[in-house]
Amino acid sequence: MKAGLLLSTLVAIATTSNAAPTLSLGPRSVLSKHGRRQISAECDLSALDNVTLPIAGTSLPAPGADFFLASITVGRGVQNYTCGNDSTAAPVSTGAIAILYEASCVGVADPDLLASLPGQALAISLPDDPQADLDCGSQPLERAGHHFFTAAKVPTFDFTESGDPELGLGAMSVGVKSPAPDASTAVPWLSLNRADGSVGPIQSIYRLNTAGGVAPATCANQEPGATISVQYAAQYWVYSQ
Repeated sequence: MKAGLLLSTLVAIATTSNAAPTLSLGPRSVLSKHGRRQISAECDLSALDNVTLPIAGTSLPAPGADFFLASITVGRGVQNYTCGNDSTAAPVSTGAIAILYEASCVGVADPDLLASLPGQALAISLPDDPQADLDCGSQPLERAGHHFFTAAKVPTFDFTESGDPELGLGAMSVGVKSPAPDASTAVPWLSLNRADGSVGPIQSIYRLNTAGGVAPATCANQEPGATISVQYAAQYWVYSQ
């Protein structure tokens, strides 16, 4: 895995991540349950109504009764941490940066393949061009947007610059966390809820099937104040209203 390409690609998106959105969307009904975009002739996103959110056996809550699944993406990037002066303390999370890739059609056609995509994505580098598709094994994934944390540490999902601009920008708050099946190497699964600053119809997002991203156990041998970036991938299930 070429970490240099990954980090240079993420730096390219991080430089614009904290800018305020300059888009104007209509009412939330602009993305209606029966008006999802058509990604390709072979993929009708109305079939997402039949895709089950894979949270059985977790502590994550079900989506709101009036929410519908608008998109499934795979995020590939880094979880960031920092350390203070205590070398015995655990690193503190400072957020994440990731590029989001469209995987809704995979979810409709092959749920088992969808579940494997984060692990496959973690094993390869991001493309050097941050706008390029991700060649995830036999499954090419188109860029859909990017995920970042604002200066106020608000987890944010920006679909305005590529992918589906009708989804807008989701500013979220963390709801419930649930340990990943391999919690020693993968960050928790979690639900995120709509927060102030959102523009568009996004109501909740689920981070599932995580791979990687876990910080070192302690700050031993880490420079105080330095950023520790740990590569990760995950599914992000996006629900709208």
